[in-house]
Amino acid sequence: MSCQFLTVRYSWVFFALLGVLSFLPAAAQTPDHLKKYQHHHPLKQASSHHVLPSKAASSALATEAIETINEQQMEIAARVLTGPSNCEFRQQVHVQAIEGQAGQFTLKFKNFSYQMVPEETTSGAVRLMDKKAGVVWIQIPSKSMLMNSKLGQRLIDNCQHPQQQLAAETPLPEPEP
Repeated sequence: MSCQFLTVRYSWVFFALLGVLSFLPAAAQTPDHLKKYQHHHPLKQASSHHVLPSKAASSALATEAIETINEQQMEIAARVLTGPSNCEFRQQVHVQAIEGQAGQFTLKFKNFSYQMVPEETTSGAVRLMDKKAGVVWIQIPSKSMLMNSKLGQRLIDNCQHPQQQLAAETPLPEPEP
């Protein structure tokens, strides 16, 4: 066999290998001109084990969190529906009050967990916000939704707590003629 025949016949191996290698990250670094296209998800990943802070640090954090919640926020917190809410696409959101931190809630969606604090609204809707993650939970009488305010997107919509399901099923009174 001639060398030219081998070169032509097996050149596809070289190009296939070159194509595979082009998809591998170069030392796990992104060039500066491509960094603006990277999507860093600002959400916190929930884990089954947590590192517990010292008692002094946790009491300082709890005190700081309690001091930042005002009276109007506490009134809003009293109207938050806690427990599971069934959402579109057979998904669920769980809202629970944080024990020992009045007016604060943990919201869990998929594998993410957010620490939510009530925010005042002009419409009267219940609004919980995790400013660090940029996530907002909006609760109106008939449904709730979870939004990412940093991206301007709905994460999940049409969530209904059992109390919201009852409100949605209850017919409105007929107007008087």
